[in-house]
Amino acid sequence: MKRGKVHHYLGMMLDYTIDGKVQISMNDYIEEMLKTLPEDMSGESSSPAGNHLFTVNPDAVPLSASESDKYHHYVAKLCFFVSVPGQTNRWLWYFLVQG
Repeated sequence: MKRGKVHHYLGMMLDYTIDGKVQISMNDYIEEMLKTLPEDMSGESSSPAGNHLFTVNPDAVPLSASESDKYHHYVAKLCFFVSVPGQTNRWLWYFLVQG
C-alpha cells in the first residue's frame, strides 16, 4: 500500500494535495504515447476533426498487418484516455474505433 497525497494508477496521476479535492492528470500517459508514435506521424492541428473526417475513401489501400496493429494500439490508448471523466472529443475516437 502506498501512502501520500499523489498516486500514479493506470496512467493517471491522482493528486490529493488540495483538501477535499482530487486532481486527475494524464499528461505523462500522453507524453509517453507521443514519444512512441512513428516518426512519420508528426504535425500540429487545432482540432483532430478535419473536414474529411467522416469521409471514407473506397479506393484506399488497406494497411499492412503491422500498420494495422499500430493503428489499433494507438486508438485503444486514446480510447482509454478519453474514457477518463473530463476528457473531450469522445465522438472522434469512437469513429476511429470503427476502422
